[in-house]
Amino acid sequence: MANEIYDIFDEEFETAPVNERLQDFFDFSELTEDDFLEYRNKVEWFYFNSYINMGCYECYLDSLSEQMEELGKRKELDDRTMDLMIYSFKINYVLSGRTPLLSITAPEYLKLLFEELTMNFIDAPCLHVDSRMRAFYLVTEDTDDYYVFKEVSGKEETYKVTKDSIELDAPELIPGDTVVTSNLFKFGKYWQHNGAMNIYSTKDIPKLDDIKNDLSDTNKKAAYDDFVAATKGKHFVFLKGKEEMNDFISNKMKYKIAQGLKIPDTGNDVLMLCITPKQGISVVRNYCDCIASPDNPYYNKEKAEKNAFNFLTNSRLIPYETACELLDSGYLKDAALNSTKGLEHGKELARKNAQFMLDYFFYKCREKDLS
Repeated sequence: MANEIYDIFDEEFETAPVNERLQDFFDFSELTEDDFLEYRNKVEWFYFNSYINMGCYECYLDSLSEQMEELGKRKELDDRTMDLMIYSFKINYVLSGRTPLLSITAPEYLKLLFEELTMNFIDAPCLHVDSRMRAFYLVTEDTDDYYVFKEVSGKEETYKVTKDSIELDAPELIPGDTVVTSNLFKFGKYWQHNGAMNIYSTKDIPKLDDIKNDLSDTNKKAAYDDFVAATKGKHFVFLKGKEEMNDFISNKMKYKIAQGLKIPDTGNDVLMLCITPKQGISVVRNYCDCIASPDNPYYNKEKAEKNAFNFLTNSRLIPYETACELLDSGYLKDAALNSTKGLEHGKELARKNAQFMLDYFFYKCREKDLS
């Protein structure tokens, strides 16, 4: 029966009429930089309703539920502000959320499709897209068409943000005196502000340099250097229990634990303390005895064959960059899919598809996120 149904669909695929309405809908060739809202509406349909992105809308609803729960705790928000923040969350999820199969954004996915189809509109804004998550920006310049935003962080990158993308009733943005929070999306030559914008005077934020230091990667870089010095170049170390962790931090990294800071009681559990330049120091508390590193005295092959697969599917368990390093080094060699053909077949399946599964479940893209 299944084969007969397949044959019907296969034949119909060859003879089905072209959907001209859908073709017209996805004709981006005529869109200019002034058509950003129309572009965004098309991307929203593609992200939430296309079969290519099945599951994205459900993931959005799950995330929205968590977002509304957090917003509900903020008693100072009125209904209008709450609606604006929910709207802001949605449109930025559409433009910056990852698609399931390639773990890139919907605008990036469409760009790849257009390039594959070799459409002859090289200067079209839909082929020049990028996004920035919410951040602090100092307004540094005001022109007829755009403002220049300078990121308040160690990067200090600048962005030309179109005035048309900023709310009509927004307070005046004064170069050198105004700081804003914004989500930015590049569409063509310029960047577009998306969603809710908070606007402050530098007088309201007297310690702007402190914010800059907090948002920069300087502290993470320093921690990274201290960590690899203590481990002689390694990015992770295996420890057992709270005492060994305290000893490593205090005596090997030479860090002092701040007074009043409570270190979680890990009992006698096996831990992996790891470092990445982007993430800083992280503690992995579960399944550390499943990592087949020669530096792991607690490695247990039997447990690893049952549980190492979790490192490929649980983004809350371990930083993505560390998971990639473990995979590249062969330390997740025991990870296995359940298979009726046996354990070794399950291992082989996991090995051949490990990077794809890692990207899929972590919503990351190795080429994009580790470049």
